[in-house]
Amino acid sequence: NLKDFNNAMDCYKDVMNSFSDTKYERDALYGLSWCFSRLGKEEEAAETAKKFLKKFPKEEFSAEVQYKLAGYYYDNKNYKQAIEEYDKFIGNFSDSDLVPEAFFKKGEVFLNMKDYGRSVESFRILIDKYPKSNLSPKTQFKISNIYFMLERYEDAANEYNEVITKYPNSEFVISSYYNSGLSYKKAKKYDEAVKQLQYVVTNYKKTNLAKDAGIELAIVYEEKKDYLKAVEAYQFVADNYPDKAAEVTHWIGTCYYASGDFEKAALAYLKVTQVSGATDIWKITSKARAAECYERLGKFDEAKKIYNEVIQESSNEDWKANAKKRLKSLEGK
Repeated sequence: NLKDFNNAMDCYKDVMNSFSDTKYERDALYGLSWCFSRLGKEEEAAETAKKFLKKFPKEEFSAEVQYKLAGYYYDNKNYKQAIEEYDKFIGNFSDSDLVPEAFFKKGEVFLNMKDYGRSVESFRILIDKYPKSNLSPKTQFKISNIYFMLERYEDAANEYNEVITKYPNSEFVISSYYNSGLSYKKAKKYDEAVKQLQYVVTNYKKTNLAKDAGIELAIVYEEKKDYLKAVEAYQFVADNYPDKAAEVTHWIGTCYYASGDFEKAALAYLKVTQVSGATDIWKITSKARAAECYERLGKFDEAKKIYNEVIQESSNEDWKANAKKRLKSLEGK
């Protein structure tokens, strides 16, 4: 409890005064810093740690104290000082098991500073020097994300593929397949994008990433103007993810419309109105598009009927006005 910590701190201070420059002072400084930390007095803990390291730079507990001091500056967003302290740790305690984590933290610091080049450099050192570290898969994934954020999409795809190749059992594999597919899509390398996104859809069904991959796959096929393949991908999402069924069914209609099959487009749009949980936005928008399809087919009675439904059912004045405008244009047809 609080009283015990305060009593302990008093004892440590007595030891420091009575046994200066001995291992007892060393142990007391370590204990005092620990007490400050447990009491939430992190600034006092850091100051005590600095005193410890000044007097006992390379003794028992020194590595731990140095690492925690760097962490203090990291947590308080004093990034310049954090880097300096992590560098001291890496230089003075190169045999410590925490060195890979220090390189990772340095990479994170540079990332927070938006110094992406030095962030990648620190992450690369970790991967190259400590390939078996449990941080290596996460670090490789971080590098990939940096390239994606910088819109270096081909580089990003290559880095995500490194995660897949080097760390096939890591938790980052599924995300790397998906993000690799997105990267290829952004780079307009559509065949590669299809391969990666399809892998997620096929091998990770019922996951949220498979849902997202199915939608992105459909978009890739749309960009390739392969509308039937796009319909297949959207249908996969509609069949397996009810929360997206109305939206993707609408896009199925859009694919048929783009391919010139207005009959199937109209049926798909009208199907949206039957989807459980479909919002009014999707229902009314889809009805308006279905009416448009019937206009293109010359089925004016069906178009008029649906436009009237839009006027009656919609609460959006713009949609009503557009439906009335279309009805007026159909007078006499």
